[in-house]
Amino acid sequence: MAWVILSPAEQARSRTGTNAMTLIRILHLEDDPLDAALIRGRLDAGGYGDQIEVVQNEAGFRQALGAGNYHLLLVDYRLPGFDGLTALRIALEITPETPVILVSGEMGEELAIASLKAGAADYVLKDNLNRLVPAVENALAQAETRRAKVRAEEALGDLARQWQDTFDAVSDSIFIVGKDHRIIRCNKAFLALVGKDGEEQVVGRACWEVVHGTDVPIDSCPLNVTLQQGVRASIEIPLGDKWVDAVTYPLKMTGTNNQHGAVHIIRDITAIKQTQIILKGQAEALESTNTALKVMLNHSRQAETELQDNFMSNINGLILPYLDQLEILSTNEAVLPYLSLIRSNLTNLATSFSKQLSSPVLGLTSREIQIADLIKQGKSSKEIAQLLRLSKGTVDCYRDQIRKKMEVKGKKVNLRTYLLSDFS
Repeated sequence: MAWVILSPAEQARSRTGTNAMTLIRILHLEDDPLDAALIRGRLDAGGYGDQIEVVQNEAGFRQALGAGNYHLLLVDYRLPGFDGLTALRIALEITPETPVILVSGEMGEELAIASLKAGAADYVLKDNLNRLVPAVENALAQAETRRAKVRAEEALGDLARQWQDTFDAVSDSIFIVGKDHRIIRCNKAFLALVGKDGEEQVVGRACWEVVHGTDVPIDSCPLNVTLQQGVRASIEIPLGDKWVDAVTYPLKMTGTNNQHGAVHIIRDITAIKQTQIILKGQAEALESTNTALKVMLNHSRQAETELQDNFMSNINGLILPYLDQLEILSTNEAVLPYLSLIRSNLTNLATSFSKQLSSPVLGLTSREIQIADLIKQGKSSKEIAQLLRLSKGTVDCYRDQIRKKMEVKGKKVNLRTYLLSDFS
């Protein structure tokens, strides 16, 4: 048999330590209706009569615990065929987070101590119910403290798992060391790098032993710099068949013997190094090719200079002396300009001017080259016409074509000046 005693005045009250408008649900194991009413009156007066459900025996107690969600259990110590310690054990099995207060007509000191050791939150004698409300308040506060602690531990556990999941998701190898260089934490990428299956295989060991297989730190170890100077340090080194970029950052730690440590990040840069090697090889090959081309160009220029020198030497030694004699012996004044032109053209054959005029880029005809050379020598259109036995109009047409092909037509450029500048 069970009955519910409600306190309408208290149903809308909020409780300290509980959500606003939450009812304090109390299960009361009591076989005497008068005692149940007396206790309800005390609770109601103290503001805890929100909802009290009373059961009279073990069966009702078990059924109520299985179906209900209570904030507090009040248990009479002496019941027919049932006792408070047994009820306490049942409550701890079914709902261990709910506080239990034993209420008894009489209870010796040894029994009270035994109930507290068994897990009771408190005990209250029926002839001293003034302690009931303070005992309830204390039990509820302790229960809320325990729940808050559990929630905090669960939240910390969630944060730790999230941190570890994030830590392990990073593709770079990461491990944390103390000031003694011994590994404190690491991620999965680091375990894969050093060929280990679990964190327990590396934690507590010196980092140089795990990473390099040595008895002492390697030369230029960035961790030495970070731990000694408290600054970032890095180095690129070969590690096995890889190239890695090792970077260390200072780290302050609390709750450990190592107050100062470091985060060590190892990044695989093998692909970057291989690309750098390829690019370096290509640059060296290109440099070698450029050097070879420069040598070939120098040889070509030397050969060109030697050819030009030989050509001029032959002209000066084998042709010009005869032209000198022709000019001396000639009695025909009309022949002398032609001899002068022959002398000038022979000289121009070995100069860059004649080569430029003959360039396919300009596209000058042989007659246009001849006229351009005469213009450079300062000959007027009339003089050129007389020398080449052309009309002055024809020479002017040639001059116009030369300006067009040299892309100076329509510009305020003197053609002779332009030719003398070697097309600057």
